[in-house]
Amino acid sequence: MEVYTKLIRRLIQGNSAIVFPTKSNDNHKSTENPPNYRLLQEEVQRATEDTDHARNIAEAIGGSDSDGFKDFDLVAFMKHFNMDALSRSIFALGFKNSPKGDLRAKGMCFFNVLKLVQLLTICSS
Repeated sequence: MEVYTKLIRRLIQGNSAIVFPTKSNDNHKSTENPPNYRLLQEEVQRATEDTDHARNIAEAIGGSDSDGFKDFDLVAFMKHFNMDALSRSIFALGFKNSPKGDLRAKGMCFFNVLKLVQLLTICSS
């Protein structure tokens, strides 16, 4: 698990300029490494289909001492990978169970917004 955690951290850090283009990426080189990015895409795709895999990614991000993950933007991350509603829900579920409080709150916030949207849909029909 430790090797996988380091791999995920490095993939996200190495591609942060691509995934989060509006954030300050001064600490990270903007690398355009297609195989590296493709591997990150594959891991994210697996996480949208398997809650255990999503939890592993959340733990990798949550367990990091790096400043690159200090203000991890879960919504922007999900938008970048064009996740549909089901994929976002599965991915956010992994964060909802994160050991790190701020990531857990972001996962919970996603589900709270989802409940609000459902409520508004019901009320408008």
